[in-house]
Amino acid sequence: ELRTSGGPQAEALEATSQMEDDLLAEAATGYDAKTGKRAIYGAQQNNLIVDARPTINAVVMQAMGKGSEDMKNYDFAKKAYLNIDNIHVMRDSLNTVIEAIKDSDISPLPPNRNLLIKSDWLRHITGILDGSALIARQVGIRHSHVLIHCSDGWDRTSQLSALSQLMLDPFYRTIEGFIILVEKDWLSFGHMFQQRCGHLNHEKAFSVEKDPMAGSTLQPGESEGRAGEVFDNALSSAKRFFNRGRGAAPESTGAADSDNDPASPSDDPSQARAVPEAAPAVTKLNEMSPVFHQFLDATYQLLRQHPTRFEFNERFLRRLLYHLYACQYGTFLWNSELARRDAKATERTRSVWDYFLSRRPEFLNPDYDSAIDDRQSGRERLVFPRLNEVRWWAGVFGRSDNEMNDYLDAAAARDDRIGAYALNSYDPDGKWYIW
Repeated sequence: ELRTSGGPQAEALEATSQMEDDLLAEAATGYDAKTGKRAIYGAQQNNLIVDARPTINAVVMQAMGKGSEDMKNYDFAKKAYLNIDNIHVMRDSLNTVIEAIKDSDISPLPPNRNLLIKSDWLRHITGILDGSALIARQVGIRHSHVLIHCSDGWDRTSQLSALSQLMLDPFYRTIEGFIILVEKDWLSFGHMFQQRCGHLNHEKAFSVEKDPMAGSTLQPGESEGRAGEVFDNALSSAKRFFNRGRGAAPESTGAADSDNDPASPSDDPSQARAVPEAAPAVTKLNEMSPVFHQFLDATYQLLRQHPTRFEFNERFLRRLLYHLYACQYGTFLWNSELARRDAKATERTRSVWDYFLSRRPEFLNPDYDSAIDDRQSGRERLVFPRLNEVRWWAGVFGRSDNEMNDYLDAAAARDDRIGAYALNSYDPDGKWYIW
């Protein structure tokens, strides 16, 4: 559960809350807090530096040369820590979610609610939305500049930047605009899709459970043993394929294998030295994390809460998440634009956007209203999340809404566990709450 008092995280939340209150109070009075002079709308700026990490993480990272700004050198700006956890915490969170729902695949049992709560997945999504809303308000309402960063800059930074733009600009809430947003803030920016998604996975990520009762021969009505053999053969073939791609020798030994593998080190030592440099490395398990998955989940939350403000529907997001891992298209392969260019991705693969644009009617939202009018409720240019309404994206886990969210609805009715799923919340008037 979220701790609402004590510790560096709570102190950072209180500091951020006080900063937001000061900015809003200054806007309400119409006077600059520093000079005491009347503020001209849009002329005064309150620049903001956003560090996505927990405060304690930023302090610890100073020993590695990845600390945070000394605000003595930035007297023209303020800084906020968003307390968004790192890729390892997010990976463990999703693994716990999978553990909570896996038994319902083979039984009528509902998802394990205790594990769903323990996963903290909704708290993480809420924190990402909360930080993005802070950035969007700073830019869209305060007309100020925002600098966003985390430790390396290609995970939480992309999440916050893309989501805040989604809240600020209606163009990015269209199909074409969302495509451009992903291309710009994820693909071109250098998010490591191969590493985070595990497209070239490590063999430790695969496990084969063999039934000791299954016979070695196929008897009438029995298929378990043969199915295991088929899977083992497929896995061995895949391993041999990737070993050849890395320039390594096949699993089995013997002259026949070396002769059949033109990239074998035994054939040409000079070639063997060159292959590992050009070949992609196998994914490291501790570098995998559902970063882009979280971005799509947060986008779903906005779509669910503002169903008339998005041109695309929920199926668009689900299919995008599917193709993130399916590797059917080359858009999300490799770790950077440079790697995609060197691999000639545009020549050797098709773009996933071709798939979506060729089937555009399937992904259109029938409730979409493209009209923009800030004077009319429901048609404002800016959209912000209602953090106390964050819910499980049940469809992406293959579950019904009732299976995943019934306990949340019951908790909301009791005014019980809402605080566990919302760090900070804005009301429609922009007031800041600490839960």
